[in-house]
Amino acid sequence: FFDAAAPDATPRDAGFPDTGAPDSGVAPTPCTASFAVIEPFRNVREQLPPNAGDAMSPMLSDDQRTLYVAAQVPGTGNNTNPRFNVFVLTRNGLGMDWGAARVTNLDSGGDSTNQTDELDLRYFAAEGRFWFTFIQAGYARIESAELQTAPHFFRDFIPEVAAFPETNQQYRGAALSGDGLILVSSHFNVATQKWNLVERTRPNVQASWSTQTPLTALSSSSDELDAWMRPDGLFLLYASNRGGDFDIYCSHRSVRTAAWQAPVVYGGASLHTAGADERAPFLFNRELLFSRRSGPGPANVSLAR
Repeated sequence: FFDAAAPDATPRDAGFPDTGAPDSGVAPTPCTASFAVIEPFRNVREQLPPNAGDAMSPMLSDDQRTLYVAAQVPGTGNNTNPRFNVFVLTRNGLGMDWGAARVTNLDSGGDSTNQTDELDLRYFAAEGRFWFTFIQAGYARIESAELQTAPHFFRDFIPEVAAFPETNQQYRGAALSGDGLILVSSHFNVATQKWNLVERTRPNVQASWSTQTPLTALSSSSDELDAWMRPDGLFLLYASNRGGDFDIYCSHRSVRTAAWQAPVVYGGASLHTAGADERAPFLFNRELLFSRRSGPGPANVSLAR
C-alpha cells in the first residue's frame, strides 16, 4: 500500500508521490506557480456523508487510489457539536471516480465517547506511522497511529509527547521531512490567541527533538495552519488568514541550515479568489490538492493543475 522506493535520491514520505516542486538549488523562484484549472477533486463531496460539512486535510497515496479526508459531521449522544472525523475513499485506477467514503477509527484511539476531532493526517515514513491532530474538549495535540491492512483501521495510538514535551501547550498540523529530522507544526500562542509556526530538528531518528524555534519570518499576527513540507525539508506550504481570508503561502530555503525565505502567496491570482478560503495544501506531481470554500456552502477538496 505504501511504497518507500523513490524514483530518485530525494528523501520523501514513503507511499506518497514526489511533489514535482522545483528544487531550490535548480530554480531561482521555487515558490512561483501558476495553475490553469481549479476544480472539485472528482466526486469526493458526493461520496462523503450527506450531512458532512467542511472537507479538509486531503492526503493521497502514492498510487493515487487511496484518499484520506477530514470531514466535519454532526455530533452524537449528549454532545451535538460538529466534529471532524477522518474518512478514507478508494478507487480502482487513475481518472476514475471515488467509491463511498468510509470513516476510520482514529477517534476511538483517544475517546470512547466519539466526541473528538481528528484532522491533519500525514504519513511519517521514518517511523511508518501516521501523525494527526487530535482535539478533545477544545484542546489540540499531536498523536500517531499505525495502519493495519485495511485502509480504514488504525491501531497503536500514541500521543507524540517525545516531539511535543511541553505541558499545557497546544499543537496541530505536524509536517515532517522524509528522513524524520525536521518537524514543522502550528503552536497556539496563549498571549495572542493565534496559531503560529514552530520548527524542531534532531540529528537522527533515535535522538531527542530540539526545543521549538518560532518561525517568526513565516508567522504573523494572524493564524498559520496546515503546514505541508516537501520531504527534503527545503520547501514549505501553509495556510494563513493574515489577509482576511485563508490563502496558501509558500517559503523555501537553499539548505536545511539556512533561514526560511519570506513567504509569498502560492499560485497568486491563478489560485486565490477574494472572499474564498484556501487551506490544507497537499502537493503532488505538480498538482495541488487543497480545501477550498467559496460562498456559503462547506469547504470542498479541490484540485489545481
